[in-house]
Amino acid sequence: MNRRQRHIYYDTDLQIEMYEFKGIGQKFVSHFHENYVIGLMEKGSRNFVCGGRKYVIAAGDILLINPRQAHGCEQIGGENLHYFSFNIAEEIMQEIAGYNVLPYFAECVVKSQPLKRLMLDLRELLQRAATVRQKRNCFCC
Repeated sequence: MNRRQRHIYYDTDLQIEMYEFKGIGQKFVSHFHENYVIGLMEKGSRNFVCGGRKYVIAAGDILLINPRQAHGCEQIGGENLHYFSFNIAEEIMQEIAGYNVLPYFAECVVKSQPLKRLMLDLRELLQRAATVRQKRNCFCC
């Protein structure tokens, strides 16, 4: 039996927040975030709508969501969602990108083994170094 888990981590040095969801079956109605969201599906399948496009997402898919871009999803089948995402403020993304224009993700769903590996490594670093937050001011969770 999967236990539902929701954790929010925040690294004060990197100024990056990370959400981690495990065993979640709930539908996430259309919503948006003020920050960039870069997420990795680890388990489960979902119908996902982002930027007006429909996708079927599954383990290994990387989600790239721009600030204020409407998105939502619902479970397909019986396997609950295991997912984590990095939430990055525009000013921090601008520093990461290294130029004055903010990046724009043209595709909401991509597959990339090198990026997946980097995301897993960053998650591990954040889990070790970050503080766990108990905030619940996100509409989607």
